[in-house]
Amino acid sequence: MKRVISLILSAALLIMLVSCGEKNRSYDEAEVKAAAESLILKSEQINDICWGSGIPYYDDDNYANGQYYPADPVYLNKLGVSTVDEILELVVSIFSEGYSASIYGSTFSSMTGENGMVGYTRYYQGIDCIMVYTKYKPILCDDVEYITSDIEVIGSKGEVVTVRLPIKVTRDGTTQEKTIDVSLIEEENGWRIDSPTYAVFTEE
Repeated sequence: MKRVISLILSAALLIMLVSCGEKNRSYDEAEVKAAAESLILKSEQINDICWGSGIPYYDDDNYANGQYYPADPVYLNKLGVSTVDEILELVVSIFSEGYSASIYGSTFSSMTGENGMVGYTRYYQGIDCIMVYTKYKPILCDDVEYITSDIEVIGSKGEVVTVRLPIKVTRDGTTQEKTIDVSLIEEENGWRIDSPTYAVFTEE
């Protein structure tokens, strides 16, 4: 796992160092739209894992403190992963190295706040399974529908290309129609998302 984390953080630093002063890149609009559609739809599951309802877990009497329980193996099997490393590999197949680093920091790493208190990581790799923090309160609780058929490319800045698409956000039977802008960047292994793709219901 240390190797995966090191690669994510090193690549993120490199991108920040070389991005200054670059001209707006040229791009194939059809290629960008196709990549955006595929990646945005895949990102929905990562959003849920990191900030939504998360990976299900099952109670196990062997873990008496109740703060961490083993992840549901059936869910992990459907996702095609069995370790935290494999989840991180899934993340970097969708998101840029820079944005993947922020996901790692917020979800897979404990953090120390200004008051010196250490926050719990949502997931960590146990001896033989992924462990899930049971006290996490989801940030994303709404249903989001991405209208990917209406994606449009709105421009580029440096190496980043931005697309816009309509979405529908539903909470308690009420639906709001919105638009979101999503940034993409082409890395060594293809296009990756370089910004959030989640959305929340706006209270009026």
